[in-house]
Amino acid sequence: MKSALNNKYALLALDSVIILFCLFGLYLNYIKATLPFSINTLGDNLTITSLTHDEINLSVGDTLLLIDDKNFSNWEEAELYLDGKNIGEKVQLTVRKNEIQNKVEVSLVNHYSIFDLSIIGIVGIFFIVFAILVRLKSSDNISAKLFHLASLGLGMVIMMTAGNYTVSPFGFGYLNRILWLIAYSFTPVLFIHFTLSFVEAKDKKLRSIIIIL
Repeated sequence: MKSALNNKYALLALDSVIILFCLFGLYLNYIKATLPFSINTLGDNLTITSLTHDEINLSVGDTLLLIDDKNFSNWEEAELYLDGKNIGEKVQLTVRKNEIQNKVEVSLVNHYSIFDLSIIGIVGIFFIVFAILVRLKSSDNISAKLFHLASLGLGMVIMMTAGNYTVSPFGFGYLNRILWLIAYSFTPVLFIHFTLSFVEAKDKKLRSIIIIL
């Protein structure tokens, strides 16, 4: 791996693979499904905060109790469940309004608009391209190497953010989610390491902290 990262052509090949995964991640967000309204966690319940589409028997302030007879304690859990669904797919909701429970069936809609996806794509590609340019211009500089890795990770975090994970062929959606989580975990540490690379002192404690992080 070290020799590959020091070879310009091998490095560009690896960066190209990362760009392809990022573009695939952007596609997974294009097909990411969500409810036709916004929810937020209020106490131990999920509450409807705004309606993005007109739905019968739903209004702001209603409590969302169940989705497909499953209870979720916060909106992150609900979003993870819906990431396994497709746009247009119907889900059964149990909603409490004025102490009365009702069952409502709704169709899932796009989570991101075209404008949102455009911004995600532009910002993510900017970090990736900038990372590659810096690395090529300063191939022997340790700070440039760390900046390259950190910026690639940031591009992955932005473009591969949690999307639909059920895309065929089997495993691609899950692989995207795993790579996103890895980048999400390592990118902050890489930026810390990049910042500390400007400190000339070779402190063993400092290196130990980086390893622990």
